[in-house]
Amino acid sequence: MFFRQLVETLDMSDPKNDFVAASVASSQLLGLRGESPFPSFRAAKRFRLQGNEALANKTLGREASKGKPVPRGVLRLYESDPAMMRDRKKLYTELVQNTGQALGATLKKVQDASCIACEPANGATYPNGDFGEKLEEAAMLIKRTDVKILGLNIGGWDTHADQGQANGSHGNRLGEVAQGFQALHLDPQSEWEDVIVVTMTEFGRTSKENAGKGTDHAEASAMFVAGGGVKGGVYNCDETRWKDGDLLSENGRYLARKTDFRAIFGEIFRKHFGDDETTLEKVIPGYGEGATAKPDDFSPLGFMA
Repeated sequence: MFFRQLVETLDMSDPKNDFVAASVASSQLLGLRGESPFPSFRAAKRFRLQGNEALANKTLGREASKGKPVPRGVLRLYESDPAMMRDRKKLYTELVQNTGQALGATLKKVQDASCIACEPANGATYPNGDFGEKLEEAAMLIKRTDVKILGLNIGGWDTHADQGQANGSHGNRLGEVAQGFQALHLDPQSEWEDVIVVTMTEFGRTSKENAGKGTDHAEASAMFVAGGGVKGGVYNCDETRWKDGDLLSENGRYLARKTDFRAIFGEIFRKHFGDDETTLEKVIPGYGEGATAKPDDFSPLGFMA
């Protein structure tokens, strides 16, 4: 749905939209996959052409400017130059040219953003390890580019055995997420009013422990949302929505969902991105049908200002 949000609301052929999304990961995240490619990288500084930094920059080149010689490079190669692209009727000429221009521009924007070290601001401290490094990269891109959607992941949640208690593997992982949220709130503070951070997962966990001192796959889970437009609090988890015994209401092992995850994103796409109902249906196909069939599952929680 993130991919559809971008292609349905932006002109992807416009050069100003060359870098609007990225996966801060070693491979493309599912939510950003589609016919329009978005970059994936673990570290922005390494998102460049092969070779050392000097060679990579030389190969990339730079755009033409009046009165100055232009070195050969990717930016020159795919430039809109009639002398270079004479045969507009040749199959795929325009596609190749446009793709090359987008590639060159994206490389340049990311490299420009990462060329100077970016220290976390306002006392922000990111978690140690891979997750914290990716969050710090995301914050740098938020502060230095016009990127609209960034995605990253954190594994370690499939705790079928030895899940542990507050200081076990699951609790420690939640601690990393909590510290990450705090750092993302402090670091890009100047941009915070325009930022929204949301977690999502494939499945929840059982309420009841299994024989291996872990938990198994279940239906419902929690979602965490933060940002300048979020009204803080705990939603959908009080005596008006949950009755005694609901914790084990499904198969005697886990709780049933009260809200469809699409309703959470529906509120985000409406309130944060400004989607109308027609656009929302394109971004989340079947949203209206689902809301009609199960209105309680799609009732807005009102967490967005």
